Amino acid sequence: MMLRVPKKLALGVVLVAMIVSQRGWAQDGSELLSAPSATVTSQAGNGNAANPSAGAWLQGCPSCGGAGCPACSPVCPVWCADHGFYAGSDFLFIRPHFSEAYAFVKLTQVSASPLVTEAEATNSHFGYEGSVRAFTGYRFDSGAELQFTFTHLHGDASSTGVPQAANEIFVDPLGNLATLGDMIHTNTSVETNVYDFDFTMPIALNNPHFGVKWSAGARIADVNEDYDALTLGPASSFVSSVRYSADFIGAGPRVGLEGRWLPRCDSCFSLFAKGAGSLLVGQLDVRAGATLPGFNGDQRASFTRTIPVAEIELGGSCRVLDCLTVSAGWLFQAWFDLGASGGNFGGFYVPTDDANIMSYDGLFLRAELTF
Repeated sequence: MMLRVPKKLALGVVLVAMIVSQRGWAQDGSELLSAPSATVTSQAGNGNAANPSAGAWLQGCPSCGGAGCPACSPVCPVWCADHGFYAGSDFLFIRPHFSEAYAFVKLTQVSASPLVTEAEATNSHFGYEGSVRAFTGYRFDSGAELQFTFTHLHGDASSTGVPQAANEIFVDPLGNLATLGDMIHTNTSVETNVYDFDFTMPIALNNPHFGVKWSAGARIADVNEDYDALTLGPASSFVSSVRYSADFIGAGPRVGLEGRWLPRCDSCFSLFAKGAGSLLVGQLDVRAGATLPGFNGDQRASFTRTIPVAEIELGGSCRVLDCLTVSAGWLFQAWFDLGASGGNFGGFYVPTDDANIMSYDGLFLRAELTF
């Protein structure tokens, strides 16, 4: 027996069936679309499922986008920033130190019989002076960076010694004497130009408040040290002059590590600490000479030197505008085997410090623009 169904009822049943079918397909489609999304999130945090050993940093940091402070990311929130070109400069208020920056030695005769003398070395005291550092680079979506940095460090020091009694004598590094009525005046200067090429990559820690990144690259350095001493007699008559210089030009690898801490996930302010080390191989040229009435002599030597360099920076940063970040902090640098001033002071004084380190410390103020 055939059941006769009204046309309107049949059309209604077909319409309901089509709606139910479409809702079922939509639900299935959404589930299919949501599954890869969950997989991507898992890969970003824990590495590629096909290659569990691949770290999240290999896949890079998600793009932040938006204006103002960078948004948080479960992979590398601290380093999340606008990609593209950037540039900036630092004002450095620094001073150099030398392990053996002796300006002259003061001899004092305490007793004539038996003969007793005291020797006191006077160091070249450097004050804080302005220097500059400039950098430019490109930041990729992954958080990796390519950066070139130029640093110019400079320092000057001067000292003057005047014997006040007949038992006081001042000796320059080559042994020339300034007695009562004479005056010795010394000048010491150092100029360091550094060229750094670095590649930087963040390391995923899955921590919204703390981030770490490593860097590797190359450094070229040009260091010039100069010292001169002039001894004048009564009425500013010439007694003697001494000169000494050391010039080093070298290049080598450079590696570094930086850590940064955010107090809040959406904070524009952060604290950072970074360290770097270099190993430079190059030529060290040393020259020394003296001028006396009727005599003028010079000697020079060249060496191949390997110079280790250690650096530390501590400070804080604040992103005050979408494209402007300002930073401030303190820096320390140690250049090994470049801290000797030369000379033996005629055998009257034997240096007891053999560290032979040239170092810098001081304040830096930085401004960085992104484009």
